[in-house]
Amino acid sequence: RFVKMKGPFDLLEAVPLVLQECATARFVFAGSGPAVDEFLAEVKRRALEEYVSWVGNLDHKATIEHYMQSWVFAFPTHFPEGMPMVVAEAMAAGVPIVTTRTRFGTSYMQEGKHCLFVDHSNPSSLGKAICALLTNPEMRSDFSANNRQFAKQFSLDRVVEEYLAIYSEIVAAQH
Repeated sequence: RFVKMKGPFDLLEAVPLVLQECATARFVFAGSGPAVDEFLAEVKRRALEEYVSWVGNLDHKATIEHYMQSWVFAFPTHFPEGMPMVVAEAMAAGVPIVTTRTRFGTSYMQEGKHCLFVDHSNPSSLGKAICALLTNPEMRSDFSANNRQFAKQFSLDRVVEEYLAIYSEIVAAQH
């Protein structure tokens, strides 16, 4: 969902900071929601159309294709996220992550191995983290491999097995 609390305006504010160091960087935003029109107006107001694109709502296959072409996935949410599926999907595609500290992130992800954490509502730190990944191919490669491996623990088969085990324990305890 394209909503303010998920950080698209923080990321938009970080774009000029990133471009100062990484002039060839391009930013692709996806999703639909109540903040799209305001976001697109802000892109135009800041004259960032050359660097920022919005692709709308994508189906799963198109989303994965975008992830596979990305050098960094930035998700500076300040929404009370549990496990943001966009982060899990980007990790499975092997994309290095820049994100805020969500419950999922702090419980499972290791900074410097899977992601770089930034504070929400802090475009400066967001821009610095994105630049750190864009300018360090070895870090990107390490994060990519780590994220692909890490995401395997959330495969459909493993998750179904875990749920079945939990439900079996509940049923057994009731008898």
